[in-house]
Amino acid sequence: MPTTPKPKALTLTRELAAAYIRGQKRRTRRPFSPLPKAHTVELIDPYTVSDGATIFEPPSYPDDVLWLREPAIVDAIRADPCLFVRLRYPADGGLSEWIEYPHRLTWTPKINHGCPNGVFREGARHYALVENVWFHRLCDTTPTDAWLEGAPSVPYDPTADETDLNNALLNSFFTLWDNLYAHYSPFQSPANPWVWARALSPLPNYANANHDRPQKGKPSPCQSDPEHFRS
Repeated sequence: MPTTPKPKALTLTRELAAAYIRGQKRRTRRPFSPLPKAHTVELIDPYTVSDGATIFEPPSYPDDVLWLREPAIVDAIRADPCLFVRLRYPADGGLSEWIEYPHRLTWTPKINHGCPNGVFREGARHYALVENVWFHRLCDTTPTDAWLEGAPSVPYDPTADETDLNNALLNSFFTLWDNLYAHYSPFQSPANPWVWARALSPLPNYANANHDRPQKGKPSPCQSDPEHFRS
């Protein structure tokens, strides 16, 4: 099984990031890409499957670490002499500490503007451990996993039985999924695509372990050339 040299990004919407923060979202699914051409696939080792023509591997493996790429907005900017930003996170309104703007990024931060494609790695607040990986057809998702995916709560109905509640929860999840993949119908629930599922466990102290700081001997442009980010 491959090992991951550094954490990989897990991109979440504001709503799903909020579900993770409140302790609900502990599962994540992604469609096979490309999709298998055959109707069935077979396991050829614990984390690899094949449709007879193509080999499919999961986006991550057990014991991999993921950092959550949630939406973030530039709340403040400081240059003294390097460029620092403070971020605001719409998922819960939280604020970051001052973060040195990574020189590898190509966009210019502006107050009240969002970070393109979500927060950059140095601004990540949450890390998660991948505990398990498996695959299945999307429509085989269970009501429990639908909830653990961060599906919105369904309205309380005192007349509903357990079957009605489970169906409502699954419908909530499939609506969420189809909205996420509205751009590509083969990924949507009517097509019942093959998906990779991952179980997540929070790593609350990982962000403080300085895993993503530049290595010694490799200063940032700001450290080697203070004029690089001078305003």
